[in-house]
Amino acid sequence: MNNKLINYILLLNSKNKLLGTTIFIIIVSLVSLTFLPVSPFNFISVYLYPSYLSALFVSIMWHILSAIIGFLIISHYKPKILIDMLDKVPDLKLLLTDKKIKKEDYLELGILTRIAPSLPYGLVNYFWGLTNISFSTYMISTIIGFLPFVLVETWIFINTKMALSSKSQNKTHLIFVIIATIIISYIIDKKIKSIIKEKSNSDMK
Repeated sequence: MNNKLINYILLLNSKNKLLGTTIFIIIVSLVSLTFLPVSPFNFISVYLYPSYLSALFVSIMWHILSAIIGFLIISHYKPKILIDMLDKVPDLKLLLTDKKIKKEDYLELGILTRIAPSLPYGLVNYFWGLTNISFSTYMISTIIGFLPFVLVETWIFINTKMALSSKSQNKTHLIFVIIATIIISYIIDKKIKSIIKEKSNSDMK
């Protein structure tokens, strides 16, 4: 998102916060379908909405809207270009055939694919639209999966912004939290990919 658009949202918020917030949520939910990392959009949410709860609410809303749009697009239209892209992602290709996923595994795998930091949010939206997962299971697993990440990342961005604007604030604890989060995310990502691989292999037998 460029500066002009961000300034436009700020202007809208100053006049009509509900309208400005609604437009921002719609724009980000659409842009996030392009396989871009979602962290920059969470940061923009914090920039536009300085309080933790406000930024958190906005981030949660566009995550949900993006998940709904991506799922419905591919489940109804199945565009070949998106299917070809999914086929090139090893961790999702393992699960791309419905026969490899047991019905009782949909909720667990739905959560795991959301938690894995290296799997683009938009791509996961499309992936699940190709399976036989029910919409309710998809949305429950999506919210459970992305919520912890959004909670932590929003907190980090809020505190980073405060630390950068305050000369007196101790930044040591914040740096420690950021480094710890990166390390934990890496470990979680590796573990989740291992679980996905094991699940797909066991389901093929």
